[in-house]
Amino acid sequence: MHQREDMKTIERLEHIWTPAYLSGDTDLERCILTTDFTEIVRTGELKTLTDELELAEANKGKNRAATPDEGESVADVFYREKSHAMAPQLAPDAGGFIWMPDESFKNAFAQNVSAQLAALLSAVQRPIAVACIQEKSP
Repeated sequence: MHQREDMKTIERLEHIWTPAYLSGDTDLERCILTTDFTEIVRTGELKTLTDELELAEANKGKNRAATPDEGESVADVFYREKSHAMAPQLAPDAGGFIWMPDESFKNAFAQNVSAQLAALLSAVQRPIAVACIQEKSP
């Protein structure tokens, strides 16, 4: 029972933390993270609260939140900033679905697996329906 309540609390905190981090709200981050906050990032490095606040500070004014503003669509969010040089050119197929090209899928999601597994993962990917990402938020 307590474990479920702890998980709910963690989920609520993560729900608050993500927009704070993406918008550079270091005051809120300072409030919800403890002074002994540490994390191991994917490179294996150990990061502290100071590191976290510096990274969040770098997001200030960049509107990195990945949610649409009022009257904006998810597609609008995708094009807020210039695409990365390695970003694939995506276009809908005849059915109105966007699929990640095989090589781009491997580079983005399966760069550390065998070619056979990468091909399998790409083959079973779920597409994005263009109609869904063009709907404006209320």
